[in-house]
Amino acid sequence: MRREWTTPEQKKFLQDELVRYLSMSAKEYARFWLDFFRQWAQHWPERAVMFLELLSDAPLTSQQHSDLAGAVTKRQQVSYVNDVT
Repeated sequence: MRREWTTPEQKKFLQDELVRYLSMSAKEYARFWLDFFRQWAQHWPERAVMFLELLSDAPLTSQQHSDLAGAVTKRQQVSYVNDVT
């Protein structure tokens, strides 16, 4: 059995966004991804995922900032390998 990488709420979000994405023209894709990643970050901030032990307003070390920036960059790379169905 394949293990899901998303929560049920995240999967529904992705499925809803897929419907929106498929209804767009190619010239709208850049705007789509900006909105998509903004909404994803609002619902599921990478910082909260990476640093479960830290309070949301706790300061990060320079290494933690670097790690977080790398994770955000990786998260925002559009991949056509994984589907949401």
